[in-house]
Amino acid sequence: MIATITPTDWAGLFAILIMLVIFTSYWRAHRRVCNLRKDESFWIRKTEAPCDNKTKVSIIIPARDEENNIGPCVEHALAQTHKNIEVIVLDDNSSDNTSQILEQFNDPRLKVIHGGEEPPKGWRGKPWACQRAASQATGQWLMFIDADVRIAAQTVAATVGYCERHAYQYLTGMDKHIMRSFGERCMHAHFLFNLGFQRDWHAVNDPDSPESVGNGRFMIFRADTYAQIGGFKPVAHKVLEDEAFGKLIKEKKIPYHINSLIDLVEVRMYTSTGEVLQGWVKTVSGAILDGNQGKSLGWPKAGLASALLTVKFLLWDSFIYLATALALLSYLPLWILPVSLAVIILDHSNRWLFAKTLGLNPVTNLGYHLPGLLMALPLYLFSIYKATAGTASWKGRQL
Repeated sequence: MIATITPTDWAGLFAILIMLVIFTSYWRAHRRVCNLRKDESFWIRKTEAPCDNKTKVSIIIPARDEENNIGPCVEHALAQTHKNIEVIVLDDNSSDNTSQILEQFNDPRLKVIHGGEEPPKGWRGKPWACQRAASQATGQWLMFIDADVRIAAQTVAATVGYCERHAYQYLTGMDKHIMRSFGERCMHAHFLFNLGFQRDWHAVNDPDSPESVGNGRFMIFRADTYAQIGGFKPVAHKVLEDEAFGKLIKEKKIPYHINSLIDLVEVRMYTSTGEVLQGWVKTVSGAILDGNQGKSLGWPKAGLASALLTVKFLLWDSFIYLATALALLSYLPLWILPVSLAVIILDHSNRWLFAKTLGLNPVTNLGYHLPGLLMALPLYLFSIYKATAGTASWKGRQL
């Protein structure tokens, strides 16, 4: 008697195939991160040999409505062990107390520029603010940081010293994130894990690989290199100007390196669930607009993108949990459970490693994984809607 394969069996085989693909991807990411943790050349620490005392470094901070951040940010920037610095803050038409807080500083190394003009046509807000601030810089190196960043006292000495010794002209990297609210622990950790932790950092640092990365919260340029590429002008129209810079640096064959800066650079990008949702809608919709030459998506293209995104979402992270639940409910054969559980264990092992690497609480991080997963798809779809309707905005400016 010939055994027949039932539709349930076919569904089980399909589920096994998808989970084997996911397992392979997760395993590769796991091995990459384990190797990276052992690679001392990837980690720039506070004990790094400092740069030359004569090297002047300009720390540039664009600020728009940053009354909760600008004070501590400037304090940390001025407290560097490397003394030959200047700190340039561009107050980008802030409507809160940012300007008043800056006036309280009495340090000759601090220069505050009050930006009264809106970005000209073809420029986004942040690139325009950085371009104007950098035009006032006199340092041999330019360090761009965001207002929500806190740099350790050794940051300038360690990072610029690292660049000087290795003849790099551009450096950025992975910073330490502080997460306290529900939304941060769910959504922010979700995006950091998927966009950063699983990245192939060795490929990013390979000049012959197309892989690139940018982190606008912390970037260092040698001043003459920055001038040579035209500053922010080549990326003026980009919402995610940092990612565009990463690609540009590789295309121009500029000596660069991407490192872990966890020991030196700390950031709390958002402080509430509302801020997290607004921030990531801005980032995702901005990425969509950048990929569409800065233009809003048409509704047919938005519908197709939404459908493809939904399928991709359901056939990746969420699939292993969905398949496990369906097997336990007898909608899929029970023989898929060993595979689905193995993928879940590897997934959580990776998230544990992710938390340990970033200095997070691994137990807490794992507990917020599933809520973050449930919140992700609606956020992606809403971002597509905002990018299509032309209503995506950030800090009062339309993207």
